[in-house]
Amino acid sequence: MKKNTKTITICAMMIALSLVFMYIGVLLPSGRAGFMAVASLFTLAAVIECGYVPALCVFAASSILGFLIMPDKAPIMFYILFCGYYPVIKSLCEKLKSRVPEWIIKLAVFNIALTVMVIFFRELLMMSFLDRLSGAALIAVIYILMNIIFVIYDYGVSKLVQFYMYNIHNKIR
Repeated sequence: MKKNTKTITICAMMIALSLVFMYIGVLLPSGRAGFMAVASLFTLAAVIECGYVPALCVFAASSILGFLIMPDKAPIMFYILFCGYYPVIKSLCEKLKSRVPEWIIKLAVFNIALTVMVIFFRELLMMSFLDRLSGAALIAVIYILMNIIFVIYDYGVSKLVQFYMYNIHNKIR
């Protein structure tokens, strides 16, 4: 199969699979963030199989289509603001020679996205649970908890990349 045809086919499948998981996340309110994170793994597969530009196209197409066809926009905004493009950022950061700048960049990107989400999407982050706290304490708790969750997410994605490389990548080639 020609390279362009293979790239288009893989990217189209990744977009479709992303949309399936986004839709499941919209239907199941208790797992919204989790399903958006799973949907982002297809961008990761596109990075591995096709490169950065096609993966960004998968992210863009998934984001646009998800926003247009999903009945609830809040989970899709979580995908757009963080999950969807993060695999590309992660892949680029992990090419750095030192872990320190890698983690500084990853955490900076995450915290910028988190700040935007805190400002605009309180309910998406389930902040009503933390409403008993006020002001700076609330913000500190949110940032600490979310950064811990992010580090765990990043570690999990790394393990999924290893699984993908050993079990799926060679079968696609």
